[in-house]
This record gives sequence, structure tokens and C-alpha cells, in this order.
Amino acid sequence: MADGNGRIDHYAAHQRVTVKSGQTVAKVCPATDGEDGRGVTGQAIKAKPGRSLVVKIDRSLLLTATNDVVAQSDGILQLEGGMLRVNQVLQIEGSVDFNTGNIDFVGSVDIKEGIRDRFAVKTTGDITIGGLVEGATIHCGGNLVVRRGIAAKDHGQLMVAGQAEIGFLNNIRGQIGGSLIVQREVLNSDLIVGGDFRCEGGAVIGGLLIITGNATIATLGSEAYTTTVLHLGEVPMLSMQLRKLDQFIMRGNAQISDKRQKSAHLDQYLNRLTATEKGTLTELNREIDEMQRKVNAVDAKRTEILEKVAASRSVNVQVLKMVYPHVTLRAGGNEVRFNSPLKGPVKFSWNEDRQLQYRVGEGPAKPITDVAHVIPISPRKAA
Repeated sequence: MADGNGRIDHYAAHQRVTVKSGQTVAKVCPATDGEDGRGVTGQAIKAKPGRSLVVKIDRSLLLTATNDVVAQSDGILQLEGGMLRVNQVLQIEGSVDFNTGNIDFVGSVDIKEGIRDRFAVKTTGDITIGGLVEGATIHCGGNLVVRRGIAAKDHGQLMVAGQAEIGFLNNIRGQIGGSLIVQREVLNSDLIVGGDFRCEGGAVIGGLLIITGNATIATLGSEAYTTTVLHLGEVPMLSMQLRKLDQFIMRGNAQISDKRQKSAHLDQYLNRLTATEKGTLTELNREIDEMQRKVNAVDAKRTEILEKVAASRSVNVQVLKMVYPHVTLRAGGNEVRFNSPLKGPVKFSWNEDRQLQYRVGEGPAKPITDVAHVIPISPRKAA
């Protein structure tokens, strides 16, 4: 596909016939008897009766009384084997590469193989990938399954609204709205996980993980003492929502204040206002009521999120095998650095005073200072 300057973007998405729910995609025209005609030399040509086109439609389409064919859902319009349908799942039989171009789809995508380097897949629904994902961009509006894994080469991006289950992760950046399950290792990756994190069969080595929920990890760090950081008890995605809501409330209150001043000014001269000015006053008051309604709704949502933030600020991490030196846990305003190996199974949690503690096996809970160096985090570093 060429851009405005005539340059070819070999990664661009290939054209597909996408339709929206309620869109008329075809019209069925009945067969006619036809009309006799004449050839170029004047001889008569007998008309042949037309034949009806034998195309069936499935339940994703509706044939109306006026013979219009109307889509019943968003998706791709496909005609296969004499059947016309709207497919809500885009199926890629091979890999996402130069043969397919980038994928940008309203619905779910099933990729039989992988995604090649520097290609992008964006969907509003789920994504299932059977093979290897290279340094690609994935924006998934639903749940993500990558059966093999992601080797991102430091330029991959992963954004998942729902849950994710992945074979392994290597050099990826991104966030998962729900829980993340990794079958093997997580290497040199920076990730925000909005739910629980499980890597029960492998190691987390290098990078930064911000985990809102519980975590179960086989090995944390490596024998090479690779710097590995976990932020615990954080709710970054909820915090981002709060900032957006606060900004909306601030802007809304400023608009309400400005409109109320204008309304009050007009109200002083109510008996002398023209019909146009009275209409302006009525519209101002309507806008004030509508904006106040929106601000109140957003404020209620803000209160709900604050309650979720308070409930989510917990630490519950289990390391099954080993915590290596140069592993750092950040929680509750403190940075906990391990300078010697700690053999698992070991659990980390907060005590009643919201100070980190650890428990080896079924043994008693002990202060984290027994096995690690604790340093208060400065406000700038914590941010």
C-alpha cells in the first residue's frame, strides 16, 4: 500500500471486506426472462431466461422483505462454498507476515502460526496464536493465548485488556489488564499485570514486573545475579483511571462555574431579556444540569475505584525454588534487596503493620530484615 508520497508500506494491512451490524451488504434481484436483441449484422438473437444465483446466507445475515441482505453483527463478509456469512473470527492459516500485512480487526483473531518481526495485530476481541511471536505489536481487546511464546528483540509491545496465557516472554514491554500465566521463563521484560501472576514452571530473570494481585513464581533471579525488580501491592492501571477521572472532574467543575456566572448575569436582567436571550439562559441552565450530572457520575465512579484500590493493595508472593541475590522487591514505600540466596518455598506478605515479612515452608513468619536489606524509597524513585 502506497502513502501520499508514493512510498510503499509493505507492513500495511491488506484490504478485507469488513461490515457493521445493520449494514446492507447485498440485494437479491430475481431472475428475469430477458429481452430479444440483434447482432451486429442485424440478425435476431433470442433472449435466454436468467437464472437465480444460488447463494445461501447463514444466521449472521438477514434477508428482508425488500430483498436486502443485512449484516447482524460486525465482522468480515465471506463467500465460501456458496454460503455468504459475516465471520466474527478472522482466521489466519499461516503467520502474520508480508502475505497478510498488519491485522486491524473488529472481533477475534485466530493465527495458526506466529507473528513476524515488526508486524502488528490489533483486535477488539480475543487473539489466539499457535506459533512464535517475534518483535511485534499486539493490542488485544479481549483475552490472549500465545501457545509458544514471545521473543520480542527489545522492540515488541504487548497490550491486553483481559487475561493472557503465554509460553514464554523475552524482552517485551506492555501491560495485561487481568491475570498473566507464563508456562516457562520471563526474561528482561517490563510488564504491568493488573491481576495475578503465575510462572510456576520457570524463572523471572531481569526486567521489572508491577503486580497488582498474587504471584507464584518458581525461581526469582538467576545464578548470574541478574538485577530483577518486582513492584508489589501496586494498582497502576486503577491509578491511571483515577488521574483521568480527576482531570474530567476538574474540567467539568470549571465549565460549570463559568456557565453559572453567565447564567447569573442573564438572570439579573430576566424581565428585560429578549426571546433570544431567554433561550440562551434556558440552554445555559440545561448545559449546567447535564454537566453536573456527568460530574456526579464520574465522582461516583472515582469513589468506587478508590475502594478497589484500597482492597487491592496487598502483597502475597510465593517463590517455589529460589530467590537469588540482586532481586529487589518494592512494596509499602520500601525497597527490599536480597544479597544472598534464599531457598524456597518462601512466601512474602505484609504483617498487621504493613511491613514485609517472609515465611519459609510452613515455618513461622519472620521480619524481612532477617534475610534482606530494607531501604526506604524516596518519593521520586517510587514514582
